[in-house]
Order: sequence, then C-alpha cells, then structure tokens
Amino acid sequence: MNTKEIIKITDEALNYINIIIKKYSKNKINLRIFVKYPHTEKAEVNLIYCYLGEELKNDYQINYDNFILFIDNNSLEAIKESIIDYEVKNEKKKLSIKAPNIKKYILLNNKSFLEQIRYIFDTEISVMLSSHGGNVELIELKDNGILVIKFGGSCHGCGMVNTTLTQSIEKIIKEKFPEIKKIEDITEHHLGLDPFY
Repeated sequence: MNTKEIIKITDEALNYINIIIKKYSKNKINLRIFVKYPHTEKAEVNLIYCYLGEELKNDYQINYDNFILFIDNNSLEAIKESIIDYEVKNEKKKLSIKAPNIKKYILLNNKSFLEQIRYIFDTEISVMLSSHGGNVELIELKDNGILVIKFGGSCHGCGMVNTTLTQSIEKIIKEKFPEIKKIEDITEHHLGLDPFY
C-alpha cells in the first residue's frame, strides 16, 4: 500500500512531533493512530503517543527520521487520505487529524456471506477488543448457521469472555446477519497466560 495514500503529516505537525520526540528521546516515544468503530456513525479517530513495544503486532508502520507512526491494521481503510496537522487554539498547541473516510460505509453487496461477516469482525468487533489488548479470530462458518471463533490476547482466559461473547459479539452479528444461529467459542481458555480479568 502506498504510504501517501494512507496519511500525510504536514511540515508544521512534523516539526512539532519532532520537538516532543526529542524531549522524550530516552523513552523511545512513537505515535499510534486507530479508529474506533470504523465505517460507522460512531467512528472516532484517535492519535496517541506510545512507547516502543506498546504497539500491536499487526500494526502497519511508517518510519520517519525520529519516530515510527503505527497504524492499527483494522483501521487502514478508514485512515486513508487522512492529514495530521498542527494547530494553536486558545494558546494551546496540539496535533489535529482530519480523517474524511472514517465514517464512509464500504459496500458489501459483491462480497460472499462469509466475507461480509469477516468485514464486521475486522472493522467493529476486533477494534472493540483491541482497546484492551484482546482479539478474536473467525475460524469457520458451518452449514447449520454456527459461526466458530477463537479468542486471543487478553481475551484468552478472561473471566468476562462469556459476557463479551453473548452481550457484544453475538448481539452485533445476529442483528446484521440473522442467518447466524449461534456463535461457538473454541478457545482453550484454561491455557490463557495474560487475561484481562
């Protein structure tokens, strides 16, 4: 993917970022950008500073001279054509971001049923779970309407995982895809090493 198609940082913003980065150079500060609920009316873009190692393993990264910009992999489509700028408002200096595509709905009519479900997992459910280090993998769609999933990250072994499954994931999926009768979790939660709860 062409970096210029994804995001642009203005010279003013880049200068400001470099000042902040140099101030905390011993701590290896970088930037991370992600979108909550991309391609929905609730979409919200977030730009944060992060220490090296706080990024997610599948983050897309853009290397600059003094820092790395990490982009949440599930937010890539929504982040396209975004601009990070610098502004002074009420004597306060800060970065701003214009992201014109975060609420743009992607048509799924030409996708297979499984691809449509996978899209919702990637753009809504995975983003929701990634906020506390969790993730979920779509394993299989059975002929009888059962969707098989597997949790990972901080969701693996989490004591709240059943609540997450029934009150969040099943609710989202069944509202959008009434053909789905049940969601089956095959995670071996007793092997979880770093659960959220």
